Amino acid sequence: DAFARNWVHNGLVTVGGQKMAKSLSNWVSADELLQTVGPDSLRYYLLSAHYRSTLDYHPHALADAQAAFARVLTFLKRHQQQAVAAAHTVDALPRQFADALDDDLNVPAALAVLHEHVRTGNMALDRGERAIASAEYRAVSAMLTALGMHLDDKTRPTKHDNRDTLADLLDVLVARREQARAAGDYASADRIRDDLARAGIVLEDTPSTSTWRTMTTPP
Repeated sequence: DAFARNWVHNGLVTVGGQKMAKSLSNWVSADELLQTVGPDSLRYYLLSAHYRSTLDYHPHALADAQAAFARVLTFLKRHQQQAVAAAHTVDALPRQFADALDDDLNVPAALAVLHEHVRTGNMALDRGERAIASAEYRAVSAMLTALGMHLDDKTRPTKHDNRDTLADLLDVLVARREQARAAGDYASADRIRDDLARAGIVLEDTPSTSTWRTMTTPP
């Protein structure tokens, strides 16, 4: 039999712990969300919770998902800008990613694998290891395709304003800090964190990744 092509989130969608409902006036439309973050970031957000789990909506959680997906795009853009060879060949899915999806469609675990490959790819680009970077690019592309978030030339954003440029630079700095932490160079990691703090950027670490926000953005 063919594998299912469509899935529906069947856990509750809540807002601040309350069920989202028109009768409670705490609902938000899909169109409004799409206008806020775009289709791929919204898909990332919806996939960040297990399909049988409750998904609690909060604007900051949506922004975090957008920032996390932006880090993936930043790696893809860095790879393309450095004109690394073999960028358009899509490999098979990484085993850990496929295993996560086979485990009751554990997409949150699969997303963690995705970001591990993004980090490895960024470190390879920093070191000039083009073969490794290209392999990670293909792996990331395959995973995005499996998640329905692969961006081709027609769907890739074309506008790039100063805010986009700043976000890209911050994502690169965060990736370099994660590289330093992974290598045990905590002095360099702390220096990057402190430099960003002086510029009004707060870093928030989780077991799997790091996110940034401005000091004017509530946690």
